[in-house]
Amino acid sequence: MVVVALIIGLAMGLFGSGGAILTLPSLIYFLGIEDKVAIIGSLVVVGFISAVTAIPHLFSKTTNFSALVYFAPSGIAMSFLGAKIGSFTSSEIQISVFALLAFLAAIKLLMQPNLPSTDSSEVKNFPLLSPAV
Repeated sequence: MVVVALIIGLAMGLFGSGGAILTLPSLIYFLGIEDKVAIIGSLVVVGFISAVTAIPHLFSKTTNFSALVYFAPSGIAMSFLGAKIGSFTSSEIQISVFALLAFLAAIKLLMQPNLPSTDSSEVKNFPLLSPAV
């Protein structure tokens, strides 16, 4: 169990996100946790890791607060809506949709051309992106 936690933490630290893609299958297949409990557990694990690792960025003033203002409310609202919908949905459907989204994300990453790195402060279209979250 500790090895799985270390791998998930390392992946989140290296890539900045993506913990749920590793956490959910790890909880289900490595630790044998029931699907519905693993779905909730993965949200708690990833949320906790994200919150703790955000603290140094707050103190070093590297947090983009304009992005936070636009993405946090819609992300929180959709999390509650998703949890409500999930309570009425079978775990087989939830796991299937999760796998499909993970697969589509992988395909999208593989097909994306190498783009030059941009400074995050240059992105000004947060209001346009927020409803997509």
